[in-house]
Amino acid sequence: MAGGPDSWPWLVVIWTQPKPTEQLVDRHELLTACLQQTIDMWHATKRLGDRTDGEAYLCGDRAYQHWIDWLAGVDNGNTTDPKTGMSGNGWYYDVLVHSREIAGRWLTQQASRVDSPARDHLLEAAQHFTLAAEVCMEDLESPWLLALPPGKFDQWSPQMRADQIKRLTAAREHDRKAVEATKQALATMGG
Repeated sequence: MAGGPDSWPWLVVIWTQPKPTEQLVDRHELLTACLQQTIDMWHATKRLGDRTDGEAYLCGDRAYQHWIDWLAGVDNGNTTDPKTGMSGNGWYYDVLVHSREIAGRWLTQQASRVDSPARDHLLEAAQHFTLAAEVCMEDLESPWLLALPPGKFDQWSPQMRADQIKRLTAAREHDRKAVEATKQALATMGG
């Protein structure tokens, strides 16, 4: 269940029938926990999760910075063997677009269940998450047309990487604004 940096990664459970009403989590409690997790993830340091190999992963603002630095490093020589990171670059770009689209829709839905001013803040966050996805996909039919797979390394130009950095920088700013609006919503909801 959502609830902060110590609860990652999550467990997925599939129910074959609805839970009894008395076992359901309160919607307000669930929403505030999700909003808090959004904020926590944006500000998170490296996470080990359940990994035993010592490899940590990044999320939030630090992940954006690492990603942008990696792309820039391909052209300035600071990224060794960039071909090995191309699949991750494409996959993350695809997931970024998809997750921001979902976040925008979900927050819009949640906003309809709360009163203003929380509603207004949730709608603002939803708009910024939606814009993050849109800026990443502007004039593209697929994220993989910009973030090419390793088999197309020779076609992956410095201009493409510069374009992706520009898009990621804009998406990062929309995420930052979405997180700020999320903080404001949470504060007005008593979270």
